[in-house]
Amino acid sequence: MSEKKGGCLRTLGIGIGVCVVGCGGLGLLGSLLPEPTPEQLAERAAARADAARLADAARAEADAVRLAREAEEAKALLLPKEATCRKVSETFGSQRLSDLQKEVEWEGYDGRVFVWDVVVGDVSKGMLGGYTIQAKCPGSSALVADIHIHFPSSMPKADMARFEPGKRYTLSGKLTRYGELLGLSADWVPMPE
Repeated sequence: MSEKKGGCLRTLGIGIGVCVVGCGGLGLLGSLLPEPTPEQLAERAAARADAARLADAARAEADAVRLAREAEEAKALLLPKEATCRKVSETFGSQRLSDLQKEVEWEGYDGRVFVWDVVVGDVSKGMLGGYTIQAKCPGSSALVADIHIHFPSSMPKADMARFEPGKRYTLSGKLTRYGELLGLSADWVPMPE
């Protein structure tokens, strides 16, 4: 048994020796290669810059295609003009309907896309990332907000900071939830054409 153990150790030692010699040989080969000239370094840097520009252009094109597709999908899910912010908010925020009636009614609104004029109340960072706009429907008597519109974290902070409390904006979104206390919730979608 000890002979077998010694044989394995010898084999291991030979393997390590071959690796050390081989790796040293690679280092020697590397030192024999000529250093690149400044022109070659400049050409390589220009090639990397061109590749980066092409990658950026491809990403921008992919983003444009994705946004166009999302806008088309949103158009197909668009609520009719009669389904105004105030009407939808009052339907699900009032006591006129029972909880079961609201649940049945919501089936016609869940996942549907709106384009509404709203009055911004607050803009804040979302609890789970991104941003949230709390807004009221024009003419609403809601205490805080009729709708919370959630924006992705990829939205530039400067774009979100342009929304001023008390001002009216046309916003689009996809309805996700309703509640008597917190109002409607929606995820922002690109404006359908």
